[in-house]
Amino acid sequence: MPTGFQIFNDGGYVQIDADYLNMELKNTGSATIAPSNMASGGGQNSSVTFTVTGENPAIAVISDRMSACYLVSRSGSSFTFAIYNGENANNNVQWFHFDNSDNNGAGNSGVQVFNAAQRLVFDSNKKYLRVLDYWVRSTGNLETRSYPGKKVAVIMCDYGYRFVVQNSPADPGSTTHKFLQSQLDCAKTSSSSLSIELTATWTNAYASYNGERDTGEGPSRWLVVDVTNF
Repeated sequence: MPTGFQIFNDGGYVQIDADYLNMELKNTGSATIAPSNMASGGGQNSSVTFTVTGENPAIAVISDRMSACYLVSRSGSSFTFAIYNGENANNNVQWFHFDNSDNNGAGNSGVQVFNAAQRLVFDSNKKYLRVLDYWVRSTGNLETRSYPGKKVAVIMCDYGYRFVVQNSPADPGSTTHKFLQSQLDCAKTSSSSLSIELTATWTNAYASYNGERDTGEGPSRWLVVDVTNF
């Protein structure tokens, strides 16, 4: 067994040694996103963007309302993310940037573990990614899970989507004048619970619909993380 130490808990134990590998908290940020309104043609699609510097960033989000965070662009070690507001109301969001652990200590007290190459693999003064759940969704219905005693945030690993053909509000009986709506799985947090549901991201007129099923879907995948005291 590599040199290190063990932490015992209700689930067994955690081995902290030279092979330990986790992502550490780098920084946090917050914003208020303006309302989105994509229920009909046109409308407003609101989001906030921010850029982090790192190697392999993972962004965990807490949000008052339905939201989705996704990578927009990368330039070298700079990664730009967007958080989309999935509701027609102001959305207060907070994000947590986790990334590969670096070799810098966070203080002169506590416990540190190094590997054979003298790289710091654990520092008790740092905050590391704490995964509570891995959630795969293949339905568009509202689902909620609770994590008692935890303050939860969510990392969107893979977005879930639907394309849905709808009747035109102005011409509901038409067989050719339709609307094509894109929907995205979004999540919101409420203290120790997490809810995920499909929300509309845009709706466009579909004036030449001839009966083909321009619909599709894909699953969404989420990491639920514990950010208590972060």
